[in-house]
Amino acid sequence: MLRNINTFSWKQLEDMPHREDIVILLPISSLEQHGPQLPIGTDDFMLQMVLDALIGSDKIVGDMLVLPTLHFGLSPEHLDFTGTFTLSPQTMMGVVEDIIRCMRIHGYRHLLLLNSHGGNTGLLHALAQTWNRQYDVEIYHIDIWGGGLFERAAHLLKTPVENDVHGGEIETSILMFTGQTTMTAEEIANSVDYLNPIPANRGSWTAKELSDSGAIGGVSQSTAETGRKLSKFMIEDVAGQINSLSVQTKTR
Repeated sequence: MLRNINTFSWKQLEDMPHREDIVILLPISSLEQHGPQLPIGTDDFMLQMVLDALIGSDKIVGDMLVLPTLHFGLSPEHLDFTGTFTLSPQTMMGVVEDIIRCMRIHGYRHLLLLNSHGGNTGLLHALAQTWNRQYDVEIYHIDIWGGGLFERAAHLLKTPVENDVHGGEIETSILMFTGQTTMTAEEIANSVDYLNPIPANRGSWTAKELSDSGAIGGVSQSTAETGRKLSKFMIEDVAGQINSLSVQTKTR
């Protein structure tokens, strides 16, 4: 079961048996532009939607303690648009490493990074082995966009998945379903779509190069009903991945 760590006293945490088997879950998102139709907290809101559905739910096997969300991520590609606040890679590394140090002091050995922003993925994955060797902590990753999630949900979309890069039909539909868009459904339906894929073999692209609005994908194709289906799909997929990790941790 997932439980919020900040609801326990230190004594309750101290008295939990088998702390070395408990997984500490750190949610990480971002604060960045997602086009004019979505709030800058979009990644945060989708991550919280998943957590709200799973914390305390009997869908999750194993014992995991959920830390407060890290609301900032690595978003330099979006800095041309007002409202984007990004950490530096050094700061991101430092924050996660400080959390790992505290974990080890308290006897925890398993960390799950539940990430909702693609810009965080490369750095977090790259450092997993370094942190493992340095602190003897097992690092696990679940990227809510990862594992071909939306390729498997492509039948729900009108926009080709490879062209729905950022703030497009997927994210707009989900936030239409949750009621968190900054534009009406009619305004969204009349949006200009920018369907430019991420440039191949060029990691230094910026969102401004691909879209005047900041959104890259089929915004105009978004519907709340699509968002309902995508949200259900995402929550079930993440639950399945978490349960798979729970089995792995018992073997270590």
